[in-house]
Order: sequence, then structure tokens, then C-alpha cells
Amino acid sequence: MIKVARRMKIWGKPLKLYRKLSKSGRGTVLRIPADLEKNLDIKGDEVVIISKVGKNKILIEIESAS
Repeated sequence: MIKVARRMKIWGKPLKLYRKLSKSGRGTVLRIPADLEKNLDIKGDEVVIISKVGKNKILIEIESAS
């Protein structure tokens, strides 16, 4: 996805990706695309902060290591 955005000269601008949520147990899962995971250097064991922003938006921040 990132390679495609770079090729289209839109990388660096807000990237809008459409994903489907899925259920797991009593929670909801949002999968992060592998190329975005690699670009953000996400290992899979990070702590994230999830904030509700407005009526239909959430913000996910990766908490930096202390």
C-alpha cells in the first residue's frame, strides 16, 4: 500500500485505508496492513493509546518506550 501511495505521489499526505472490523471473543479486531506495520516499525507487542475523537472517529497512538 505504501509503495502504491509513493508511486501515485500521495505518500506523506493523510492515508485513508478501508478495513473491515472482525470480532474476537468479546472484543473487536482491527488489522493493520503489513506494509504500514513495517513502515511504523510495529512488532506486535507495543502498548497503544486509543482515543475517541468525535462521533465516528478513533485515534490510535503507539506509546513510545520509556
